Amino acid sequence: MSVYAPDGNYVPFQQQADIAPQATTPVFVQLQARPTVAVTFIVTPPPDIPATFPIRMVGNLRPLGNTFTDLQGGMSHTAIALPSTHTLPDGRHTLTLHLPVGADLHYRYTLGDGYWNAEHNADGTFRTRRLLVPDHDATIQDTITTWYDGPPGYLTFDVRTPPETPADETVTLQLSLFGWMEPLPMWQVEPNHWTYFIFSPRQGLETLHYRYCRNAQCGLLDAADTPGTLATGHVLDVRQASTPGHETITTWQWWQSAREDRMPEFEPASRGPYFATGLAFTPAYHPSWTALYPQALERAAQDNARWVVFSPTWRFTHNQPPVLEPHTEDGFDRAAWKTLNFEAQSRGMHVALYPQPQAPVSATQWWQSPPLDETWWSLWFETYRRFALHHAYLAEQSGVQTLILGGPWTSPALPGSPQAPPDAEARWRSLLEEVRAAYTGEVRWALPYASPESPLPPFLDAVDGVYILWSLPLTDKQTPPGWRTLS
Repeated sequence: MSVYAPDGNYVPFQQQADIAPQATTPVFVQLQARPTVAVTFIVTPPPDIPATFPIRMVGNLRPLGNTFTDLQGGMSHTAIALPSTHTLPDGRHTLTLHLPVGADLHYRYTLGDGYWNAEHNADGTFRTRRLLVPDHDATIQDTITTWYDGPPGYLTFDVRTPPETPADETVTLQLSLFGWMEPLPMWQVEPNHWTYFIFSPRQGLETLHYRYCRNAQCGLLDAADTPGTLATGHVLDVRQASTPGHETITTWQWWQSAREDRMPEFEPASRGPYFATGLAFTPAYHPSWTALYPQALERAAQDNARWVVFSPTWRFTHNQPPVLEPHTEDGFDRAAWKTLNFEAQSRGMHVALYPQPQAPVSATQWWQSPPLDETWWSLWFETYRRFALHHAYLAEQSGVQTLILGGPWTSPALPGSPQAPPDAEARWRSLLEEVRAAYTGEVRWALPYASPESPLPPFLDAVDGVYILWSLPLTDKQTPPGWRTLS
């Protein structure tokens, strides 16, 4: 068994383990933390390309954008989340990173995502640099040989966007060779005018599919003429032209023009000290969102939101036996969580942590197949206990005001459910007692609202409050007028 820290902050751990079939095999892991040092990179760009183009760094560790996830096009990086350098008066670029001592860092410079517009050697091959992080602060001097993978030349994409495009958003270009890849942030020429050059790789390139979208959310916030995940986009025959010409986006998909807010006149009711206003983020997550959360939280704070609820997820990867574990495909990790929590609390917002289980299928389907016998229930409560305590410790370390447990996924395990074990109440009380020992803040229980007559879990006296999940249907019609399906 090997344990590896994605950010390199711990020395890798290895140990032989004998795995018992159909059972949980405990392994005791002790990790040695690595101290960090400040490493300043100073890079000289090639002389034949304007030095003002934003240069990013991409590498094998989390601080350099590695998500350890299979993203679009087989990438593990998304350009919008890569660290960017700052331009110095002499045209060089610089970036300071705090890196763990002894980490084996592999990195390269890029004007894109590390594949598009990456630095190359003089012979046209990709260049990857290596640094064994020293035990002291250091300055690294690098020189980029070329952005080209062959003879000089480039593709040009130039587009004008609708005047209502928000000024704080970035227009991105998505490319497809054998499938859509992660979007590339374009360069703003002036308001509503964006451009981008492709310097490499161009050798062997014949045709290229492309489209434009907002804030790297391609498949959702697309130009209206190339909407959805199944769109093929526009086609550029690279053999015939190096640019599609000057293009104009007339409107964005799903865009609704801003309307004047009309607030009816009324006298606001006086609210007590326990009245909370805020917003809750969905459990869905994509690595590109990390770069957008500060903007979203700033808007929420301006709208007087005082609370924000974040929902990190673990995934049920098996149900016989039940295994609930962290995942990188669509759940944010500890580093992303620290960023989100800091961004919210630095704006004076209270933070609630509401961890939720997920699965490749719906909760209803997932609960239909397991045997639900005594052995299975013991394993289920043990895996949920690990999940709950992990987030209790995380909430305590992060200074979070509220921890929320429960929710729809736990309903079949609650006392009174025909599927629940006879000692369900005792199991839940024992777990909540452990959570209380790990976390000193407020603990709430998430309870889906069904009807006023629905029985309440008998252990609610062990929590500080209830987080009611109230979801009403938007309509009673199967296909209401004006309904549009998101492709």
